[in-house]
Amino acid sequence: MALGGNAVAGRRRHVLLFPLAYQGHINPMFRLAGILHGRGFAVTVFHTHFNAPDPSRHPEYRFVPVPDGMSGPAPVAIEDVVSHILALNTACMSARDLVETAWGIAGSGVPFLWVVRPGLVAADGLTRLPDGFEEATRGRGMVVEWAPQEEVLRHAAVAGFWTHGGWNSTTESVCEGVPMLCRPHFGDQMGNARYVEHVWRVGFEVAGALERGGVEAAIRRLVTGSEGAQMRARAGELKKAAKECTGEAGSSGLAIGKLVDHMLAL
Repeated sequence: MALGGNAVAGRRRHVLLFPLAYQGHINPMFRLAGILHGRGFAVTVFHTHFNAPDPSRHPEYRFVPVPDGMSGPAPVAIEDVVSHILALNTACMSARDLVETAWGIAGSGVPFLWVVRPGLVAADGLTRLPDGFEEATRGRGMVVEWAPQEEVLRHAAVAGFWTHGGWNSTTESVCEGVPMLCRPHFGDQMGNARYVEHVWRVGFEVAGALERGGVEAAIRRLVTGSEGAQMRARAGELKKAAKECTGEAGSSGLAIGKLVDHMLAL
């Protein structure tokens, strides 16, 4: 798509982006930054010190750090913004749920990559996995604190994705054609999980209390059963549709073009 006139009076158009310090906000903001930069905009990114992006990965952008907290004698200033973010970003799984999930994974017999990040449970998740789990899964699984999610989903060996159902994780899974086991916790995750199961039919929700037998059955249903094969086929078709939509002539590509045209007209 050709767009002209991206400068006024000899000055390059400039966009300022300030994502909330959640990875789920930072990642799509950088995708938008890349699109706008490709259309000729200079990009400046405001960011907090907490969960700050790495400027060396984006040398074409300008980065400006801003304080995480508030200064001054008022009582409200004592409360650090970071503490609120950490509180919202942790405790997604109880110690009991972690144990039940672990034994469900072990019982499924399915190869796995399990991301147990620090803060997922009350204490470090890697130290709370049940005794015997490592022995029971040796040679067919790996537990890590972090993994490049999009690269993992892109791998041909991945047959399913256990996710909380946040919008970024959902769209990344859709774009890579991977069916989902959804375990939503709050907000839009609930609606996303229902869409995955009842509209797109590329996965299903793991509802109710987590029990190892239920976890085992859900994993097998998605990965080894005929129903899971049908979900993977539908996920593949959805991937094709998503690729068309995000292409230059697709609905999302055209919408971004309209946004850029509007910004250039200001």
